[in-house]
Amino acid sequence: MRDARLETAPLLEPVPREAVRAFRKAAIARGDAPSGVAAVIVSVVVAVVMLGVAVIGLLLTRETGSPLGLLVVVIAVAVAVLVVRGLLNGAGWQRWARLDRFAQANDMRFTPVVDGTDQIGMIFDRGDDRTTSERMLLGEGWLDGRVETANYRYSITTGSGKDRRTRVYRWAYLVVQLDRHLPQLVLDAVQNDHRVLGIGSSNLPGSFASAQRLGLEGDFDRFFRLYVPEGYERDALYVLTADLMALLIDQAGTGAALDVEVVDDRMFFYASGHLDYGDPAVWQRLTTIVRTVGAKTLRQTVRYADDRIGDRAVDVVAPQGRRLRRGGITGATAVVLVAIAAWIALNLLLR
Repeated sequence: MRDARLETAPLLEPVPREAVRAFRKAAIARGDAPSGVAAVIVSVVVAVVMLGVAVIGLLLTRETGSPLGLLVVVIAVAVAVLVVRGLLNGAGWQRWARLDRFAQANDMRFTPVVDGTDQIGMIFDRGDDRTTSERMLLGEGWLDGRVETANYRYSITTGSGKDRRTRVYRWAYLVVQLDRHLPQLVLDAVQNDHRVLGIGSSNLPGSFASAQRLGLEGDFDRFFRLYVPEGYERDALYVLTADLMALLIDQAGTGAALDVEVVDDRMFFYASGHLDYGDPAVWQRLTTIVRTVGAKTLRQTVRYADDRIGDRAVDVVAPQGRRLRRGGITGATAVVLVAIAAWIALNLLLR
């Protein structure tokens, strides 16, 4: 298995305007990105509105002599100029063209925008308006082309009428394709927990039944809450050897911690929010995870078999091990309820 060398220079080098236009035309023709007509219309409308505001401000300045009108003119013109400059320069397409050149230099394939997703992890079956953006398929030099990373978003709408609210959730993910199907395992990183009044709760979009929580020796529990289907504790220990746990702590459990999920024949790393794929440091971290945790997990699981099936040659996990049982209440909700209860109790004591 050839180990590719990461070349980050294309991320920092501007792409000539004619090359950006050529990339944009080709990407739209392939269906890898929207035409951007709606964005152009919105930008033009914003620019026209700002120029109209500037004219009104100028008229107010003439009639009243107030400096406030002049300030309105300056702000409106500045906004209009920025919008028009962004429209002409195609800043978004300039970025995507750089990412495409980076991909070509590193045996990867770049896709700007994809509607929906074909992934199966815990973040992908929620909400509506699902969009995958800046997707990179890593080539043969990266675990033989088993790796994909992208930004992902979905929205959830609650209520109706005046109470209708839509919230957008943003994630970034890195996924490694494994050779064998495994029981679902979730490693919920502790350091990226949400905190209310000093109480931490998981940032993951769902919760899992507490009976499936498996404590491990050493420092691992300080960095991850491990969830394993009941009865599959020995299987989890087969996968999570001491050296793999050490790699997980070093690469995903500290700093900007990542949550980890093993589901079917895939291993996911999740980050809340979006990753800046134009940042060389992001790529250094992602490729280090691939070369360390990803490679070790592949080696560790290549011979895994679920003994409950009765035939080790069959690449299948028994139904009871394929998915974790979800909990009845999310960690974030529990923390909010505890915080509210504490606030009420404190107010009663202070009366």
